[in-house]
Amino acid sequence: VMSMDHEVNTIPIIEHLLNIGKKVFVPKTNYETKQMEFQRLHDLNSIAIDQKGIKYVDEETEISDDIDLIIVPGVVFNQAGYRIGYGGGYYDKYLSHYKGHTISLLYPFQIRNFDAESHDIPVDEMLTPNHIWRRVDG
Repeated sequence: VMSMDHEVNTIPIIEHLLNIGKKVFVPKTNYETKQMEFQRLHDLNSIAIDQKGIKYVDEETEISDDIDLIIVPGVVFNQAGYRIGYGGGYYDKYLSHYKGHTISLLYPFQIRNFDAESHDIPVDEMLTPNHIWRRVDG
């Protein structure tokens, strides 16, 4: 995921992955159809910002669902790995059929107690600077 300014910065992670030859895909959101897919990022120079302030790849590149790991953003998370996002439901829709691994990078103040809703999809792992939470249910 391309982090927003108030989120844990993922640019160094992305830069490292690109430097060691890994394929990196970032979200591409269609606001009219409310769908999200993942588009290949070849270098950081092809990043632009859309009308909602979201970073995206500003060139025609490969679209793929063959992704091993997704870094999932969120506003707050509970200790079971459920998250409250930004209100669009894009990630929950995508994750409902995704079979790979999910992880969220967050600050300790983002851990809160709340009840998950029926459509929510938990992440497999959450990392803060001092703690790792792993989902134990299957």
